[in-house]
Amino acid sequence: MKIEMTNSRWAYAGVLVLAVAFILYSAWPAKPPAVDTTVLIAEATAKVEAQFKKDIAEKEVAINDYRSRLAVSEAKYKTLAARYNELQKGKDSVVKPTTNTELRERFTALGFAPLPIK
Repeated sequence: MKIEMTNSRWAYAGVLVLAVAFILYSAWPAKPPAVDTTVLIAEATAKVEAQFKKDIAEKEVAINDYRSRLAVSEAKYKTLAARYNELQKGKDSVVKPTTNTELRERFTALGFAPLPIK
């Protein structure tokens, strides 16, 4: 079956194409809305700077906490090192007891009561 294109059919096709073109033309935005990029960039920069300052403040608090802990640890270390050196010097100056009496006196000084001498 062959459809013959007559003048009226060409006219209907033309009207249809014009109607579609008119609908597309009227629905299509004439000019895209203006976007102010400087404002968008300024807002993004302000947001990033605020977040950066917040992060830096948190990190400063953590750094100060670590510094105070370090100072306390160093003070404890100095105290323990001084005590160790003192004990080391005391250890080096200890001599073996030479007599029974001296041995008994040392045990008594440590809190061990010796047996009575027979």
